[in-house]
Amino acid sequence: ILLYIAFGLNWQLFFIFFGLGLLAILAAIAYTASKNPYGYIGLGDISVFIFFGLVGVIGAYFLFSASFSIALLFPAISCGFFSTAVLNINNIRDIGSDAAAGKKSIPVRIGRASAVYYHWLLLLGGWLAAMHFTFWYTDGISPWIYLVTLPLFLRNALAVKQKETAAALDPFLKQMAIATLFFVLAFGFGLLV
Repeated sequence: ILLYIAFGLNWQLFFIFFGLGLLAILAAIAYTASKNPYGYIGLGDISVFIFFGLVGVIGAYFLFSASFSIALLFPAISCGFFSTAVLNINNIRDIGSDAAAGKKSIPVRIGRASAVYYHWLLLLGGWLAAMHFTFWYTDGISPWIYLVTLPLFLRNALAVKQKETAAALDPFLKQMAIATLFFVLAFGFGLLV
């Protein structure tokens, strides 16, 4: 119904977005519930980045505006990196059980210490993309309001480094997801006011 409301009788756009929706569902299923789950070979991060970042942000924007701008890549990259960071914490937390089960997530492949640096790069990349967008494509001070969420990300980065056990790291999986939600809400609010 939403696609019909957005595109009317433009069947080409309707079916492109319908196909993207189906592809997202298939990607979610194929992550672990297929003969060759791509989550078991370390490709989950790419899928999360694409579907929660690029497709999620740019697709939603296009759905409501029927337009595209290259500037949208930066908020999309930001959301993609932060969403991937949520998965990375999950994979760091489960590194022992994943290795035993034959799941070759990125942390299993590169080790815990490198996975922590990878996590920091995801957070830094997300912040740099957001700041690039805000500096080059917005005016005024209100678009910078999302900076109030920075302490949440710093806390998460330190926790991922310091917390060694799965039980100690587990709360920071949820904290990263909530930090991302607050960032997105603050980012959007700053653009609206």
